[in-house]
Amino acid sequence: NVESTFEPYATCDALIGIYDKKYQESPEDLDLLKKITKILKKKKCTGSDLFFNATEKLYTLEPTPNAAMLMGKMLIEKEDYSGAAKYMEEAVDMIEQDREKADILSDLGKIYYKLNQYPKARTYARKALALNPSDGMSYILIGDMYATSADDCGDNELTKKVAYWAAVDKYVQAKKADPELTELANKRIATYS
Repeated sequence: NVESTFEPYATCDALIGIYDKKYQESPEDLDLLKKITKILKKKKCTGSDLFFNATEKLYTLEPTPNAAMLMGKMLIEKEDYSGAAKYMEEAVDMIEQDREKADILSDLGKIYYKLNQYPKARTYARKALALNPSDGMSYILIGDMYATSADDCGDNELTKKVAYWAAVDKYVQAKKADPELTELANKRIATYS
């Protein structure tokens, strides 16, 4: 009862202090590992060693889609994008629910964008949009790829700018799909218009 009352108000340091000791005592307790990863993810304490260790152990003991996704997100935080891609691709193959699959596909798009593999990133972003048309971040990602590669397009100053038109179109689509992204999309529209 004390834990359930305390957890919503606890800081990351306090939660890590509590759960690290429990983890050290029972590192193979599946229920404990699930609880640790769930609460640390919910409280956005995913940069901690405890989260990393608990997630890795959970995945080793029970390689579920959720554990694979957590491993991928954890590696994204550590900027190990190649490792993250491996786990996210594994997770997307195991998940059947469209909404969760769309979220992972969107993450894969972002991962491959970071790895400068734009065709693969765009493919995953489009797959995410096919499952979840209101995923504005995937439109933003596609627009960012167009804008980043604009200098590689065309053979003169005018035709090199055409990619910015396509990027702005994607930012407009992002605002329509997810109104919460309006400010972000407007900044990019202002930059590339």
